[in-house]
Amino acid sequence: SFINCIKTVQMIVAKNMCFSLSGGRIGESILENINLTVDKGAYLSIFGAEGSGKSSLLMLLGIFERPTSGELSFLGQDVMTMTDRRIETIRRGNIGYLGHQMSLLKGYDVFENVALPLVYLNYGISDRRRMVARILDSLGIGHLWNKKVDDLNMFQIQLVTLGRAIVANPHLLIADEPAGMINSRYQNDFMEALSKVNEQGITVIHGTSSSFLADMAVRKIELYDGHIIG
Repeated sequence: SFINCIKTVQMIVAKNMCFSLSGGRIGESILENINLTVDKGAYLSIFGAEGSGKSSLLMLLGIFERPTSGELSFLGQDVMTMTDRRIETIRRGNIGYLGHQMSLLKGYDVFENVALPLVYLNYGISDRRRMVARILDSLGIGHLWNKKVDDLNMFQIQLVTLGRAIVANPHLLIADEPAGMINSRYQNDFMEALSKVNEQGITVIHGTSSSFLADMAVRKIELYDGHIIG
């Protein structure tokens, strides 16, 4: 794939990156002068209160959005000058996303939900079965294969959603408050699953408003009112 051909160690480099709404009118700035480097294989948490700009920063780092100004490169390529088609090509199968909202298809079983990205990537049914089985087993939820997602608890739902995000073996996983809706007694287990994903070689960038959960990453940055402060 394109990403495997790139030799740089740095996956993402942001320099003086700013992001604002409505074309940047005063008072609508979300992020200001972000300077950040994320290496391949990193496990980074972005810690900040609600409204700090962390979700916007996650969207930029996952190239789901473009900065308003400054510089952003993904594997040495300038995101600011990329065409939308080029960005879509890079993201497709290479960047997974995991949020805190319920995003699984109700009425469908776990296999059908986790296999969905593989359908869009034109994998055949035998490959889909093999890849989904591998991911579900690695997350310890192989026994849920035929279960309807409507019958799962929130911890299981987020594990299935994580499985869907990584089933195509992406190079980068963006996770925005993924443990936010999970009962506190299961949050540690979920964060352990996220660590195992990183140990498989996937770069993980995790946003959270919990200092405790943020500390579980290998590296932590803190965001306050759109600025990196630590």
